[in-house]
Amino acid sequence: MPDMNTTFIDHRTDTLRFMALLQTSMRCRHRSDAVNKRKRAQTSSVSDQLAREEVVVYFKSYAAVEALQHANLRQNVDWEDHHPRGGTK
Repeated sequence: MPDMNTTFIDHRTDTLRFMALLQTSMRCRHRSDAVNKRKRAQTSSVSDQLAREEVVVYFKSYAAVEALQHANLRQNVDWEDHHPRGGTK
Protein backbone atom coordinates (compact mmCIF):
# COMPACT_ATOMS: atom_id res chain seq x y z
CA MET A 1 0.00 0.00 0.00
CA PRO A 2 1.41 3.45 -0.90
CA ASP A 3 2.45 5.76 1.86
CA MET A 4 -0.25 8.43 2.34
CA ASN A 5 2.29 11.16 3.05
CA THR A 6 4.13 10.45 -0.22
CA THR A 7 0.86 10.41 -2.16
CA PHE A 8 -0.21 13.71 -0.60
CA ILE A 9 3.13 15.29 -1.45
CA ASP A 10 2.92 14.03 -5.04
CA HIS A 11 -0.57 15.49 -5.46
CA ARG A 12 0.53 18.70 -3.84
CA THR A 13 3.56 18.89 -6.14
CA ASP A 14 1.35 18.23 -9.17
CA THR A 15 -1.05 20.93 -8.01
CA LEU A 16 1.79 23.41 -7.51
CA ARG A 17 3.19 22.57 -10.95
CA PHE A 18 -0.25 23.01 -12.47
CA MET A 19 -0.71 26.37 -10.71
CA ALA A 20 2.73 27.52 -11.88
CA LEU A 21 1.93 26.49 -15.46
CA LEU A 22 -1.43 28.23 -15.24
CA GLN A 23 0.18 31.45 -13.93
CA THR A 24 2.83 31.31 -16.64
CA SER A 25 0.24 30.81 -19.33
CA MET A 26 -1.87 33.67 -17.94
CA ARG A 27 1.21 35.96 -17.88
CA CYS A 28 2.00 35.01 -21.47
CA ARG A 29 -1.58 35.66 -22.49
CA HIS A 30 -1.60 38.98 -20.64
CA ARG A 31 1.65 40.00 -22.39
CA SER A 32 0.23 38.90 -25.70
CA ASP A 33 -2.95 40.92 -25.10
CA ALA A 34 -0.86 43.94 -24.11
CA VAL A 35 1.26 43.62 -27.25
CA ASN A 36 -1.86 43.29 -29.39
CA LYS A 37 -3.43 46.33 -27.73
CA ARG A 38 -0.24 48.31 -28.34
CA LYS A 39 -0.18 47.24 -31.99
CA ARG A 40 -3.85 48.17 -32.42
CA ALA A 41 -3.22 51.52 -30.75
CA GLN A 42 -0.26 52.21 -33.02
CA THR A 43 -2.26 51.19 -36.08
CA SER A 44 -5.20 53.34 -35.10
CA SER A 45 -2.96 56.28 -34.24
CA VAL A 46 -1.29 55.96 -37.65
CA SER A 47 -4.67 55.83 -39.40
CA ASP A 48 -5.90 58.77 -37.28
CA GLN A 49 -2.76 60.70 -38.20
CA LEU A 50 -3.30 59.94 -41.89
CA ALA A 51 -6.92 61.04 -41.63
CA ARG A 52 -5.87 64.31 -39.96
CA GLU A 53 -3.26 64.89 -42.66
CA GLU A 54 -5.87 64.26 -45.36
CA VAL A 55 -8.18 66.81 -43.76
CA VAL A 56 -5.35 69.35 -43.53
CA VAL A 57 -4.41 68.77 -47.17
CA TYR A 58 -8.05 69.09 -48.20
CA PHE A 59 -8.49 72.40 -46.38
CA LYS A 60 -5.18 73.74 -47.68
CA SER A 61 -6.27 72.77 -51.20
CA TYR A 62 -9.67 74.36 -50.63
CA ALA A 63 -8.04 77.54 -49.31
CA ALA A 64 -5.69 77.61 -52.30
CA VAL A 65 -8.60 77.24 -54.74
CA GLU A 66 -10.51 79.98 -52.92
CA ALA A 67 -7.47 82.26 -53.06
CA LEU A 68 -7.01 81.60 -56.78
CA GLN A 69 -10.68 82.28 -57.48
CA HIS A 70 -10.54 85.47 -55.45
CA ALA A 71 -7.38 86.60 -57.25
CA ASN A 72 -8.94 85.71 -60.59
CA LEU A 73 -12.08 87.71 -59.76
CA ARG A 74 -9.96 90.69 -58.70
CA GLN A 75 -7.97 90.44 -61.89
CA ASN A 76 -11.18 90.40 -63.94
CA VAL A 77 -12.53 93.43 -62.07
CA ASP A 78 -9.22 95.28 -62.53
CA TRP A 79 -9.22 94.38 -66.23
CA GLU A 80 -12.77 95.69 -66.68
CA ASP A 81 -11.93 98.89 -64.79
CA HIS A 82 -9.08 99.56 -67.19
CA HIS A 83 -10.74 98.17 -70.32
CA PRO A 84 -14.44 98.93 -70.14
CA ARG A 85 -16.78 97.27 -72.60
CA GLY A 86 -18.63 99.43 -75.06
CA GLY A 87 -16.21 102.31 -75.22
CA THR A 88 -14.52 104.65 -72.82
CA LYS A 89 -15.74 105.72 -69.42
